[in-house]
Amino acid sequence: MHNNCTLLVACIVLVAGSLTSRAKQNEDSSLTNSANHWRVKQNRGLFGLAKPDFGPFTTLKAAKLDSAVIRKKKVDSRYIGGQFGGDSAGLDISKLLTIEKTTFYTLWLGNGNDTTTAIFSIDAVSHEKRQTFLSRLFSNTDRDEVIDYNRTVKGTIATTHDSAASAFLLERFTSGGRQTVANPFPFASIGGGYLTADGDTLRLETHSAFAVGITLTNPQGQHMAVLAFNQTHPEIWIRNDTNEKDLKAIATLFAVIISVKDF
Repeated sequence: MHNNCTLLVACIVLVAGSLTSRAKQNEDSSLTNSANHWRVKQNRGLFGLAKPDFGPFTTLKAAKLDSAVIRKKKVDSRYIGGQFGGDSAGLDISKLLTIEKTTFYTLWLGNGNDTTTAIFSIDAVSHEKRQTFLSRLFSNTDRDEVIDYNRTVKGTIATTHDSAASAFLLERFTSGGRQTVANPFPFASIGGGYLTADGDTLRLETHSAFAVGITLTNPQGQHMAVLAFNQTHPEIWIRNDTNEKDLKAIATLFAVIISVKDF
């Protein structure tokens, strides 16, 4: 009896998962069949933010704001070790640190005669291992390491003709350009987030038929837009029945993501 119940529950879970996956694929298919589709020109510089262009949208400015950078540093623990023998013999006296840094940025996205402005912060948290002065004196190797690096990006989006601003949040946004011990081959990813648009909250999903994309989903479960940002040439889909204000807000959010993804 117990085995039969277990088998029944497993079947229900399997069927439910299959239906959910099929529903998501249907939503993705519906979106791509009735959406504006643009390929993104990233315009990446050697340093700093990228300035993406796509469809009718052009990044006019992407820059750090002249405001204070907030820094916090905390020593989590200390490490003492060493190797005694061979060419790499030396003493390792290190500190394990948590470093928090908040920096403020702006991005202007042009669309015809209108400009949409995003003002946002990047709250970066890194865990690092750093050698002490004594360790550097008695060690033959540089053992400073960035163990992991993660970010939260949050801000507002406003156009010149609208008084009410949209808000957005991107959580667990890893960088595609920072090599760490935990991520030796950098690959940008976003854990979750949202965009407020026209009174609704569009939820950011990372699971869809687009293997390297994120999807914005409205409260009714409809997929409103997709950004495939980890491709060599990122692509964007936004439903063509999206109102003008929401279209600009979504496009600006996607421009922010592309701008900072490898930063």
